[in-house]
Amino acid sequence: MIKQRMIYPPVTFCQNRMCQKVHIWGSDREMRHIPELQEYMDIFKKSNLPLGATDLDCVSEGYDCDIVLTMGGNVDYLEGKDAVVFGLVPTEFRGEGTEQFKKLLGLRPAPGQTWIYYSTEPPLRVLRWTRDLDLMRLKYHVLMTYDLDSEIVVPFGYYRPFETTGVNASSNRALETAHLQDPLSGKEGMIAWMASNCKAFWPRTEFISQMRDVLPLDDYGRCGRKECLPIRSDECNKLMARYKFYFAIPNSECKDYITEKFWLQSLSYGTVPVVVGSRKESYQAVAPPNSYIHFSDFKSIDELVDYLNRLDKDDEAYRRFYDWRSQGEVVLTFPTRPTIFCKALPISMRNEM
Repeated sequence: MIKQRMIYPPVTFCQNRMCQKVHIWGSDREMRHIPELQEYMDIFKKSNLPLGATDLDCVSEGYDCDIVLTMGGNVDYLEGKDAVVFGLVPTEFRGEGTEQFKKLLGLRPAPGQTWIYYSTEPPLRVLRWTRDLDLMRLKYHVLMTYDLDSEIVVPFGYYRPFETTGVNASSNRALETAHLQDPLSGKEGMIAWMASNCKAFWPRTEFISQMRDVLPLDDYGRCGRKECLPIRSDECNKLMARYKFYFAIPNSECKDYITEKFWLQSLSYGTVPVVVGSRKESYQAVAPPNSYIHFSDFKSIDELVDYLNRLDKDDEAYRRFYDWRSQGEVVLTFPTRPTIFCKALPISMRNEM
């Protein structure tokens, strides 16, 4: 277990090399309940550095220096840090962390210190976790989220065109395999949906209920009628690949928010996502061209259903949704890796000048 008391006093071992000292407001007490953050737990446990710190190799990511990363939910730990990241563990603001959070609201960054608010979740969900807390009073310099207007944009995935076309240009093994096979190979069902969060901020389950009445829909997870365990496993993702279409529907209809299921369960495993939620322009900015079906292109649910039924019978039209794979690849950034904070280095170093 990571002991918060080990992280203080300030880190002083960057003297012989170029590095930035970045602190995450959070603790293993809360982080261990979030499976997507397991890699953060692992790097702290394996670190040989003193004071509960760990190294992040940002030079190999193309930056001019590395990061020494620390973690803790106490205002004393902010001293001597070049940057502080809030929001990675939003539940840290509650429970045992409430008193420290109240102290934090009365502070301002030290000279040259950059405060970053980071989130992969839509605002409505964060506010649900932090209800009764005045989170809006938290000050920061930089917003680091999926929102395309953020200073640092960090979506769950993005499309990267090949520098040279062809299968050999891809660095993603899953996509290399998909290039070599017929998109219809292994398809056993028409459309699927999987969700474990049944408390969405719009009538998502009602929408799915309507779809069950008009489509051969198989729904999985806590919100569905079928089970696939363990949740978020490769086995479940491969199960989704047996379907032609996948409802990639977020828990909130928020600007630019695209669920990780769009990238992971759909595009990476060879299923055409049907999306409802964020505006179409948000998908066009980051997704492969002609790789998904957006609900806004249809005047009604009936029109969408008719289109899906036609595609189900038209193999050539369906295959065209995979043409992008000869021109580029999907880069997954979920689960979030600690080196994502290397993206903050240019702003953090600029604030020191």
